[in-house]
Amino acid sequence: MANKLEPRLALHPSVVNCLTPSQRTELLEQYCSNLNQLYTVFPKLQKADIEHTYQLCQRNLENTITELIKLQKEKEEENNQQQEHKEVEHKETPNKADSNNTHDVGDGNTIEHQLAKNKLMSLSPQPRKEEESITKTEKEEENINKTEKKEDDLEKTITQSNMEEQEVVLTSSQENKLNNEKDETRKSETESSNKTESSNKTETENNNETETENNNETEQKEVKELIRKELKYEIQININGNNCIITANFDRSERFKNNFLQVVDRYNENLVKDKREIGKSISFVWKLNLEYGEYDLQYFDSDQLASITLNQIDVNPVKMIVSKQNEELIVYLSQGPIDQVSWVGLYTVDGPLGRKYIHYKDTKGMNDNTIHIPLEPNDKGLFVCRAFSNNNSAGRFLSPQYFTLGDSNQIEVE
Repeated sequence: MANKLEPRLALHPSVVNCLTPSQRTELLEQYCSNLNQLYTVFPKLQKADIEHTYQLCQRNLENTITELIKLQKEKEEENNQQQEHKEVEHKETPNKADSNNTHDVGDGNTIEHQLAKNKLMSLSPQPRKEEESITKTEKEEENINKTEKKEDDLEKTITQSNMEEQEVVLTSSQENKLNNEKDETRKSETESSNKTESSNKTETENNNETETENNNETEQKEVKELIRKELKYEIQININGNNCIITANFDRSERFKNNFLQVVDRYNENLVKDKREIGKSISFVWKLNLEYGEYDLQYFDSDQLASITLNQIDVNPVKMIVSKQNEELIVYLSQGPIDQVSWVGLYTVDGPLGRKYIHYKDTKGMNDNTIHIPLEPNDKGLFVCRAFSNNNSAGRFLSPQYFTLGDSNQIEVE
């Protein structure tokens, strides 16, 4: 096939067949430009690591940036630890000049000064003869008392040792049981200590991950708020069946920049329907053919590597009504392309976009457009149901994933 895409893009053959030659070249150019931007933002990291993380994150710039920030921090910590280890080794090695006590005399000659091996004895005043006789008698009495005490102590120890030997003889049959019990207690203590250490490690790791995620989320929110304040635009959207016409007008400051508009899935911005650059013309009419579903029109800032949602686009979405009966949710598909629904997922309202479903149910064996989703005892809070389709060949998305056809009303489970 002509104009083959590079194998590192890892696209499905069905997706490649749907792309025109111009779309293939645009996809490769976008891939290379994203990598070049990442190379400039992270000069300390190796290009192979950057490209590897970019592919693991499914060529999503925001997720790639967050992962690369983590990787850069880890490498900086490793470098700091290596430097500290070198400083400690340098401190531990003694200086040869200090140990030898060498002194420079001049003309390149040195003299080694060695410390005296024999220590000087301290002088103390000696007693008189009368004092010596008194001290001798006192010392003799003290020695006599010490010998008597030693004899008493020996008698006590002998009696105690005899008693201990008798006790050992009596309990020799139970030594094996006692040793086994001691081994079991030691094993249980070591296991409990290992469990506490592992639990503490996991808690610290989870806390660090949550802190980094919160910091990244706050940074992304601040960047998006700045983009919203500075961006000046006018957009009109007209929908007629599957045809969508977008009329866009931007400020002159957007001319000759690499910023662009993109139409994505409302709940998964990695599913890109189509893109349009702004740099060449700041006012244009963009015509699209959209399948049934829910989309977002986003503005992507290539300098900040962040996107903001400008408008929502609904093309005959599926509408659902959710109610609760006993320990299950009843989902009624009331309107829209019900025959294109592949499965329905249950999500929390306050959770982040792109997260995994809590429960799901496919439409096989569906009666009267109704689906029953069972609940578990821990399922509590505010929920919403979303209908999905896997007909990406018809939707002409750039990646083979499910896309959103519609969502339901919110329902609270207590």
